[in-house]
Amino acid sequence: MADAANILGSAKATGFLIGLAVLAPFLILLTVLMPKVKVELGPDKLTISDKNNQKVIFYNEIYALQLNVSNLNKLDILGEQNNVLAHMQPQSKPEILTQIINEISNHVMFTKLKGRKKYFGNSIETTIYTKKF
Repeated sequence: MADAANILGSAKATGFLIGLAVLAPFLILLTVLMPKVKVELGPDKLTISDKNNQKVIFYNEIYALQLNVSNLNKLDILGEQNNVLAHMQPQSKPEILTQIINEISNHVMFTKLKGRKKYFGNSIETTIYTKKF
């Protein structure tokens, strides 16, 4: 190992190459495992699609939205019998969830209930939106 480090020139270069050899497969695996999900908000429906399937949820089917209730940075879309119609949990841009909630709120009137929940010792704000009748 010492001879290999001498050939490369320094310990920093060796550490960089070893780090690259370890991280490259991890990053490739991460891009394969994390599906790309596309959310389209139409005038009367919400369409969630990935490379294998597509789900259409009409706004009048939505009874409640739960943000950060079941998991951190997760939006659950619930039907009238509290069945989960869909859930979204973006890994790179969690702020997109508030944009989705705002757009759905333009079509459905909700009452808003805020709370707090602890995740890993940190207190996170939870929000439950329930359809007004």
